[in-house]
Amino acid sequence: PGATAVSIGTGTFVDPALAMDVIDGIRDYLARRNLSSVSRIVGAAIA
Repeated sequence: PGATAVSIGTGTFVDPALAMDVIDGIRDYLARRNLSSVSRIVGAAIA
């Protein structure tokens, strides 16, 4: 999580709207898959 936050923070130097774009992308992903919360997919790639 820390490294991911640093990546987003660094990316905002190039694109100030990056964080909002990521949030919008996550919301869209959840809606398309009818998931109620991001907690439903946390760790899914590991399992």
